[in-house]
Order: sequence, then structure tokens, then C-alpha cells
Amino acid sequence: MSLNLWGDLKTIDFQSPLIILKEQTKVLEDLTKNLLSCKLNSINTKVKGKLAINFSIIANSYSYSLFDLICVLEFYPIDLIDNADNLVKCSNEEEFLIALKNILSSPETKKVIHKLLHYIKTTEQAQ
Repeated sequence: MSLNLWGDLKTIDFQSPLIILKEQTKVLEDLTKNLLSCKLNSINTKVKGKLAINFSIIANSYSYSLFDLICVLEFYPIDLIDNADNLVKCSNEEEFLIALKNILSSPETKKVIHKLLHYIKTTEQAQ
């Protein structure tokens, strides 16, 4: 057996923001019978020690950017920036879940989802 120089690497028991976003992707897929999905894309950031991720809704070949997430490697605090450039600062998971729910269930997001579903229906009928 090799010598362990890493020490004890216990897993941390919490849901990372990325896991939460992936779960919400699955929820949207289930709600739309897999017509819509979401994609998480890394964004280049020049700030050392920060992660930046774009969250987009995908319909066929069309992608709609819903928000960007910027966080430190420890995940919190998080900055959420929606597509209208509104900034929400989240210092913990509870605040993140509230902010995420506000974005995902907003009238603007629902309008986008309905338009994307209409786009899919229209393109299918044209074929």
C-alpha cells in the first residue's frame, strides 16, 4: 500500500450549489417531459480563487442564459446575477435556495419557458 500523505479526507455533509442546480435541471426536464433542459457552463474569471458558472435553459439548439453564479471555492458567499444584471448576495445555503427559487419561479422565467416550449412546438410542426 502506498504512503498516504493526504491525511484523512472526510466528506463534507452539505449540498453544494452545483448539486442543487443539477437537481433543478432534472426537475425542469421532468416538468417539460424532456423538452427543456439546463446547462451549466464555466465562465472564465480573472479573480483568483473564484468560480463562475452560467446557468442556461436549453431548447433544441437554442440556449437562453438565465443567470450567472460567482462563488469562492468554499461555495459561500455566492453572487447570483440574473440576465437583467440584478445582483443577489447569498451568504449561506438557505439564502441561496431563496434567491434561486425567486429566479426560477419568477414571471420572467415562466415567460421564457413558455416561449421556448412554443419554439419547440413551432419547429416540430415546420418539419
